[in-house]
Amino acid sequence: MMPDSSQSEFIFVYGSLMAGVPSRVAKTFHAQAEWVGVGRVKGRLYDLGEYPGLVLGNDESYVQGQVFRIFNKDILLPFLDEYEGLIPEHPAASEYRRELATVQLADHFINCWMYLYNQAITDLPLIESGNYLQYLEINPAHQAFLKSLRANGE
Repeated sequence: MMPDSSQSEFIFVYGSLMAGVPSRVAKTFHAQAEWVGVGRVKGRLYDLGEYPGLVLGNDESYVQGQVFRIFNKDILLPFLDEYEGLIPEHPAASEYRRELATVQLADHFINCWMYLYNQAITDLPLIESGNYLQYLEINPAHQAFLKSLRANGE
């Protein structure tokens, strides 16, 4: 069952939707949301081959990301659900699931929607820094994926 979209107007992004990532989907997203700030969550970031996946945790590992306020949740969240491969009728088969979680901003905490990786992490490479923008700079497979999105008109 999908969470109630009215529970938060904020979203935490940590991968291809971040400001500074060249993709048309990110541009569409940014046109419908307002920058709030840089944030972090306890968890680990994994390399899924062409993009990252976040798994929340309780240890001292953090994933860096960005928080945005969504202008129209009823339009934007279904658009992002589709982009993230969320299948409401088959949540276990979905690559990601959307959940509310607490994000630490510079001076306070905020509840945000975020897309969490929903499959096994066995043998997936860990993005040690927890910072996708940093990782993207040195990873040709992720760069090529983003270029392919632009080439395909996305």
